[in-house]
Amino acid sequence: MRSILTFILASILCLSSCVRATDCQRAKKEIVSLESKDDQDDEKEIQKLIQTALDWSASSESVVVYPISKKGGFYFFDKNKLRENLTKLKASGFFSDEFIENYNQIILTLDAKLRNKEFDEWMVGDLPPFKFANDIDPWCLCQGFSAQQFDGIRINKMDSRSGELTWNWKRGNSWTDFKFRVVKENNKWKISYMQGFDFEEGVKRDGEM
Repeated sequence: MRSILTFILASILCLSSCVRATDCQRAKKEIVSLESKDDQDDEKEIQKLIQTALDWSASSESVVVYPISKKGGFYFFDKNKLRENLTKLKASGFFSDEFIENYNQIILTLDAKLRNKEFDEWMVGDLPPFKFANDIDPWCLCQGFSAQQFDGIRINKMDSRSGELTWNWKRGNSWTDFKFRVVKENNKWKISYMQGFDFEEGVKRDGEM
């Protein structure tokens, strides 16, 4: 991306090389080449980030997406387990503050709706009465995957601080490609949104359009 280093180098090249028009044109081409390399480096870093995050989500180090406990034959959200999940998400280094707080709000909202009887009670052994992670893995919008199914990412929109992208499965795979977003925090790319963790969709009643 157009980093500070690229800007400084651009200034130096223009000041030192633009004695003649041909020198200035050559300097501009070198600047464009450097910026293109930065773009490619960011794309590689983001692809590695999302793939590593997906691998992490399927490991024993990940979070249990529903931080729940049982009581009297029903599930309820456990605030202590939720805090443990938030700590794990932060410690992983893959997710921005925005992503972590969005997940927190999904769980708190679902908890409030269960308590306020906006949803049916969630009986042990039943699927949840809401949409979030209901019978599908929210990390991949799938039900299990392997590294061999990864194909790559498609950049939909990108600048030096944020990006909107799509994760693509290999052709012939039954899973649906999903959208995600990234931001730079402390000069490091982090995931700020994943389609399976969409707040508006996740807190709806199961079956609600």
